Amino acid sequence: VVATLLLLRDAARELNGRTAGAGAMMVLLGCLGFMVHAHETLGELGMLLGQALALHGLALAPRKPHKGGIALGLGIAIAWLSKGPLSAVAVSVVALLLPLASEHWRHRRYAVSIGEALLACALPVGAWSWWAATQAGPETALWYARQWHEFSWPSAERFGTLRSEEHTSELQSHSFISY
Repeated sequence: VVATLLLLRDAARELNGRTAGAGAMMVLLGCLGFMVHAHETLGELGMLLGQALALHGLALAPRKPHKGGIALGLGIAIAWLSKGPLSAVAVSVVALLLPLASEHWRHRRYAVSIGEALLACALPVGAWSWWAATQAGPETALWYARQWHEFSWPSAERFGTLRSEEHTSELQSHSFISY
């Protein structure tokens, strides 16, 4: 929680000057419900830390592209690994749309930081995914295949890659998969 507050303070200082840092920390501390759950061990706190690190990286990117890119990528990876891929979507969309919103981020330096962020995010997320896949049994691999099938667009069903009778009967035989 302290690291989240400090990262948010530093991001506010980078964007709005030295006097804005304390105000940003106070706004987060004053959020309804934050202090109630700040002492608990929750995935949301890890996600919040990752998003604060990513926002800090976005603030640093125009001035220090390498540090900003690494911070952005690691922040997205921390958010992803703490709470799932959807927790990384908001910061990722903001990072991609910033050049459209402000010319402050329309430089080659920012493109460099986005590339470094992609690498810094892909390494830990990819390593964890690979490790999880090697430790899981075949039923987990089938579950992941089914999830990928359901949530990908266009659906793989359209092309018949996962809807063979063999795969369908295997997927239906596991109790944790519901249709």
